[in-house]
Amino acid sequence: MDRPLQISFRQMEPSEALETIIRERVDRLKKFHTHIVGARVVVEVPHHAPDSGKNALKLTAEIDVAGRPRIVVKSEEPRHDSKSTPTIIVGRVFESVERRLEDIAKTQGGSGKRGRTANNAATDAT
Repeated sequence: MDRPLQISFRQMEPSEALETIIRERVDRLKKFHTHIVGARVVVEVPHHAPDSGKNALKLTAEIDVAGRPRIVVKSEEPRHDSKSTPTIIVGRVFESVERRLEDIAKTQGGSGKRGRTANNAATDAT
């Protein structure tokens, strides 16, 4: 990546464990596309539940790929369903990002490691 990863925590204390998971998932994105320029992830608690010990989370990932529109994926845990672990929400967001990067790699003719190869493109043309 040309720009360093940005991770922001809003309306909550920063979590070293959550930051580590996010960094690992962003590192994995390199397998899906080779031209990732930058990434920004925002983790926030959109609704505070003062009487409950657990708050719902919202996660937004913005991934910049050279020559492509920014990929933005959001996931918000429903307030009444705040039983999920943060790892599940991170996984949900990054699985969606991975699918989008795979689609981009396929349309670009193999820019990503899982994209189409020149041999596949040649056989498709016949």
